[in-house]
Amino acid sequence: MAIALSFSLVLCTLIAAPTASWALGGPQPPLQQPAPEFTLPTNVGDGDISLSDYRGQWVVVYFYPQDFTSGCTLEARLFQKDLPQYQARNAAILG
Repeated sequence: MAIALSFSLVLCTLIAAPTASWALGGPQPPLQQPAPEFTLPTNVGDGDISLSDYRGQWVVVYFYPQDFTSGCTLEARLFQKDLPQYQARNAAILG
């Protein structure tokens, strides 16, 4: 089963592993195709997270240009507010 991936790409400020070169300004993954596998460190330093960890789920990946800016904060808050709706649809949010 392919993993559906919704992108809200602006710029990535995450520290990305080499396998996620698209997140560092490389070419975007093709539309309507399964997302490329990636592994990135978590924001709390407790290991890595991989797209394959979410096989069988919808996954929303969002990126933002800078921490604590109004647009990014609003986007994150809306994802948090709507989290029960995403969970009801077996969707994970990675940001």
